[in-house]
Amino acid sequence: MQSSDITLHVDPSVKTVRPYVVTALVKNVTMTDELIASLMDLQEKLHFGLGRNRKKVAIGVHNFEPVLPPFTYKAVEPDAVQFIPLQKTEYMTLREILTRHEKGIDYAHILEGHELYPLIVDKNNNVLSFPPIINGSLTEVTPYTTEIFIDVTGTDPYAINYALNIVTTALAERGSQLYSTTVIDGDHITLTPNLEPHRQSLTVSYVNKILGTNLSSAEIQSCLEKMGYVISLTNKETLV
Repeated sequence: MQSSDITLHVDPSVKTVRPYVVTALVKNVTMTDELIASLMDLQEKLHFGLGRNRKKVAIGVHNFEPVLPPFTYKAVEPDAVQFIPLQKTEYMTLREILTRHEKGIDYAHILEGHELYPLIVDKNNNVLSFPPIINGSLTEVTPYTTEIFIDVTGTDPYAINYALNIVTTALAERGSQLYSTTVIDGDHITLTPNLEPHRQSLTVSYVNKILGTNLSSAEIQSCLEKMGYVISLTNKETLV
């Protein structure tokens, strides 16, 4: 993975609405109708499972070409901003999107009780995303898209990082080039995606209890290695 000079600034206004965000840039994308469909399917599976139907995690995939960094993640009043959302041809306020757009109607409940709504904009205040509801039509991905900007917002920092890693590595497996981006949240500066491996221990008894099996440590190790994990045995009971 290479580094980029792309930054996203987190405004304090969004902290009480949807506080966490991570981003990535992907270049050299060979986009096809099949890949677009595959990306959309992966998004929705992550939204439903990991994302608790977008409440915990929401993913935005954008054509990078029409926008200009640095980006800002902020919260605004429902009628303060208008943009053309995906699948529409007219400008709508955030309030109108929640009552008139199909996705807005489906997911408006996530923002119930909030006076401000989250928004991701570029240097010129072009709207990329109204998370967790809908992206702007400006950054719609097409078969001609070669560079993709990804945002993942949510309420769980671990979950959003995990979702970003899944989407970016799926694209990397197709030959695309990943670039890290910088998220600036006050004094906290983070490079994302973070693909550094981490260590985790697992006991044989726990595996057999969960799976209802009677596997040996060697059998468990073999299964995990087939999944791509690097495994070592600290003793007969514990794998790392």
